[in-house]
Amino acid sequence: MEFRDFLRKLDEEIISIPTSIPKVVKKSIIRRIEIKNNPISIYLDDGTKIALTYYEYRRIKNEPKVGKTMTVVFQRNPTDKTPMPSKIESIKVD
Repeated sequence: MEFRDFLRKLDEEIISIPTSIPKVVKKSIIRRIEIKNNPISIYLDDGTKIALTYYEYRRIKNEPKVGKTMTVVFQRNPTDKTPMPSKIESIKVD
């Protein structure tokens, strides 16, 4: 009977684990675009640097230009302040 209780409790704990990936949304003005380098680099006003392949750059909604506002959604924990790169979920230029 103890083993069944253990399994029941384990099931309840597993169900309570969050499965969604945390996201961070950055919205800022484009300050510089280095399109001739590989990877293509986009620098935002808030200090964010985005590195993209040519094909990722081509998928951006609307054309990125200096002075326009860019919204980037990263898969990252909002409390993570490390300089490690994050996976980019979507990019949109307003």
